[in-house]
Amino acid sequence: MSAVRDDELVVRIESIVSATPGVSGVFRSGSAFGRVADTAARALGLREGNESLVVLARDDDAVSIDVSIGVSAGFGARETVRRVHDAIATQFRHDGDGRANVRVTVVHIDDAAPAAPKPSTPAGDRNAHD
Repeated sequence: MSAVRDDELVVRIESIVSATPGVSGVFRSGSAFGRVADTAARALGLREGNESLVVLARDDDAVSIDVSIGVSAGFGARETVRRVHDAIATQFRHDGDGRANVRVTVVHIDDAAPAAPKPSTPAGDRNAHD
């Protein structure tokens, strides 16, 4: 597969992941060391900052896709990861690339929205026992 084709694929995957219900953000994937090295390279001007947040790697007989996401607490991490995984696998099969090893990592869980205040008790009900 060509690098251009892979670049187009990771952009599509990033878009699909971002649109998945429960995903609050897509983050740069890879090891902590790799992220630090990438940040340093961009700071030194050795690498542009527009690289995909999704990592796609091919070797002789396998394709691996790594994506790191933030999850909205109200959706649940387990269910969101399953939806993201299924969406990526479906896109990969749709593109005719067969099967991929997909790794979805949750790197952040957004706090749940504050609970709505309970309605106050009407004055008549508070004095009903008096």
